[in-house]
Amino acid sequence: MKLKLLYILTAITLTSCIKLGPGFQNKKDEPHPPSGLNHFYFYTELNGQDVLYVAKKSFGLGLGDNMPAIEFDQQSGANYQGQALYGNNHNIFRFELFFNGGITHTGTYLLKATDSPEYDIHVTNLNQHQAFLFLANRGIFLSKDNCGSIDITYLSPDKKEFKGKFNMTLYAYNRQDSIKIKNGHFWINIDSLYHQ
Repeated sequence: MKLKLLYILTAITLTSCIKLGPGFQNKKDEPHPPSGLNHFYFYTELNGQDVLYVAKKSFGLGLGDNMPAIEFDQQSGANYQGQALYGNNHNIFRFELFFNGGITHTGTYLLKATDSPEYDIHVTNLNQHQAFLFLANRGIFLSKDNCGSIDITYLSPDKKEFKGKFNMTLYAYNRQDSIKIKNGHFWINIDSLYHQ
């Protein structure tokens, strides 16, 4: 009898340690969005559940395998002048938020249409705020006029630190598909961005 009771207790203990899927995992095992300086994340919906994507630095031996989690670029050219913020997670996603004329003030930046990619995941930014997403296994998604916005909630006086949030619907390039981006957030300090 004691042996049978010990067997049952052992089976219950082992069963409680096994992860049986999203509905049965411990809350501590669920991914959480980062909260510290120099982060970039967003959610999408897949099969009725929110999926978290977090920018992460990647390392590798091949060409292009080393990619920072977040990049910030001052862009200027014949058709565009502004600043681009990139969130990356190698082989999972690359997300670009383009601010026409740069990030100049707190408030809402309404998104406009993105031009078609010229090569792979490169776009030529026209004179408007835009968003561009490459998502593994889903392809390329682009902003359209009034598809969402980016809200800058904090901007330091020297414009080197800023916080923002974004929500939008992006549309597939060359096919009928769209993706809803929810509860996106970033907190960037340009001076410390590449010294992490």
